[in-house]
Amino acid sequence: MMVGVDPEFFAFSKAGKPIPAWKHFPKKEEKIKVGTDEGSELGYGPSGWYFRDGYSLELNTPPETCRARMGNGIRATLKEARRQLPEGSYISTRATIRVNERDLKSAPPDCQVFGCDPSYNAYTGKLFTVDLDAMEHPFRYAGGHLHVSGSVNSEFLESKKASFLFVKLCDLFIGLPFAYLYRTMDERMRRKYYGRAGECRLQMYPGGVPGVEYRVPSPKVWNDHRIAIMFLGVIREVASHFSDLAPAYNPAWDQPIQDAINTCNVPESML
Repeated sequence: MMVGVDPEFFAFSKAGKPIPAWKHFPKKEEKIKVGTDEGSELGYGPSGWYFRDGYSLELNTPPETCRARMGNGIRATLKEARRQLPEGSYISTRATIRVNERDLKSAPPDCQVFGCDPSYNAYTGKLFTVDLDAMEHPFRYAGGHLHVSGSVNSEFLESKKASFLFVKLCDLFIGLPFAYLYRTMDERMRRKYYGRAGECRLQMYPGGVPGVEYRVPSPKVWNDHRIAIMFLGVIREVASHFSDLAPAYNPAWDQPIQDAINTCNVPESML
């Protein structure tokens, strides 16, 4: 069972103003690699890559079986990306920022649109996109997506129905405690459009490896490496023990879980 991450972060100047990622980072097609292929059985760099995703900085890491190595890769890649920023700048896990309209007008074309592919809602089973005009909408949102992949025989990947139930279990064991931990205004604002309960993508990774991208957490999952490592362990355990957990899920929980995550209002009794 492999896990992965592709978090997004906003950069800020020493004065605390958001820095548009396109001023210091390349587009995805020209992403910068940190580390070498040496010693990697998968043929990926041991640390990761970084590039701009609209206003935010995005990091990719190789899929891993070891959560600690993944944490080390994120740290090394963030450290290298930070070198590209002016002195005194910093990278934040803030989930929502207000953008500068003047910056948007001078942005490259790939940063003047919301570029996200459609996501699934596990509760409806339908694809959706957020209908917002990137040049008019005054806010941007960042994600801390968690990935898990397995073999074609993995039970949580047997069908869309199974994968959607897997995502509901992730909401139960990851989304609820995460929303309980972080009940800040930036989290509430983000959940209006992005990272709502059940948001996921069904992925096919390099080499034809199937998996699921769980898109509910924000970059605050990286506030502390121990939080990220814990939740990566949880998503792997949910995938590994899906056959035991799935029959215990009660469909009556669907609406209360969605309401709690989407408002960041989680009663302790739900944990």
